[in-house]
Order: sequence, then structure tokens, then C-alpha cells
Amino acid sequence: MLGVLVPILVALLGHNVTTSKHSKVTKTLHDHCLQRLMKIGPQYPQPFKAIMSSAPDLKQQLESAVRASQASAKAKSPAAQPKAAPAQPSIKLRMDFSNYK
Repeated sequence: MLGVLVPILVALLGHNVTTSKHSKVTKTLHDHCLQRLMKIGPQYPQPFKAIMSSAPDLKQQLESAVRASQASAKAKSPAAQPKAAPAQPSIKLRMDFSNYK
């Protein structure tokens, strides 16, 4: 059964779905297929490896989809930016310490 399911899921992966020219349905289908493949691989490692090794074009397409997904996830998450100080201090001082150095 995996011999049929895995090639179908890989075939449904979109090529360069991260670009904006693809429809929302295509992106959703791509994401769903990729998630299913990422679950199937660890659940059935030996048959999955056998299928991927028997079809190098499937392996290449899956690898490129995973790389593109990781790159888009990395681009979406903001870089570690320092948090800006709050405009108002959370503790109000009763005494003015601005003259002390």
C-alpha cells in the first residue's frame, strides 16, 4: 500500500509552492501531502527507504520540497530581534535619580 501512497503524495507536491503565483488550494494540498509524508517516513522507515531508493526522482522531489518548506519556515519566523524597551517603566520611582551619575 505504501508503494502506491508515497508516489501519489510526492506527485501531488507542488513545484516551488512558496511563490505567490500558486493558489491557496495548491499550497494547502502541498502542505498536507508533505505533512503526511513526514509522518509516514518515521512510522514505516524500512518500506519508505525502499520506495525512495527505488525511485530517485521521487527522492529528489521530496528533498526539494522539504528544503523549500524549511526555507520558507525560516523566512517567516523573524530573526532574533532584541525586544524594545517599554515606553513607560513598569515601576514608578518616587524620587528623581536623573542628577546622579
